[in-house]
Amino acid sequence: MTDQNGRTDVAQTWRSWLTETERQWNSFFNGVMGTDSFGRLMGSYLEGYSMLQREAEAEVLPACGRLGLGVLAFSPLAQGMLTGKYRSPDGSPAGSRASGEQGRLLRERFFTPEHFARVERLLRVAEDLAVPLARVAIAWTLRHPEVTSAIVGATRTEQLEENVAAAELELTDEVLEQIEEALR
Repeated sequence: MTDQNGRTDVAQTWRSWLTETERQWNSFFNGVMGTDSFGRLMGSYLEGYSMLQREAEAEVLPACGRLGLGVLAFSPLAQGMLTGKYRSPDGSPAGSRASGEQGRLLRERFFTPEHFARVERLLRVAEDLAVPLARVAIAWTLRHPEVTSAIVGATRTEQLEENVAAAELELTDEVLEQIEEALR
């Protein structure tokens, strides 16, 4: 939204965007918005997005693309499911994020027969590429131009190095098709 002098009215733009977001997505906005030194609108939107959590593809990613907003994708590894660490509902390693009472929400959301089957198929795709599934999962998340970064966590140096390496992994159309097939 601009004023009569062609300048961006940040407050009005913010209110309009929030109203539209609320109307279309019936959701709470998790982001920041402002203007750069030239008065151009800029912002980012925080959204959970992974191979197992794709709701953002329907409206959030396209809307952010149209509005010029970047998406900060959090949990691209689906809280560890897309590392291959969890292979069955009974197989949570002691001390892992999914173990004990603290892992209840993770288990409720991701520990489904469908997700375990998808992870098994995705592990084969990663094996064919000779890279860990975590790297494939992060690269897959970053492939969208609207996704400006993926928020990942690491408890060990090797995990951090692996997460960073994902930014360099190029997924061909053929590999993306294999991933889509594995996710069905």
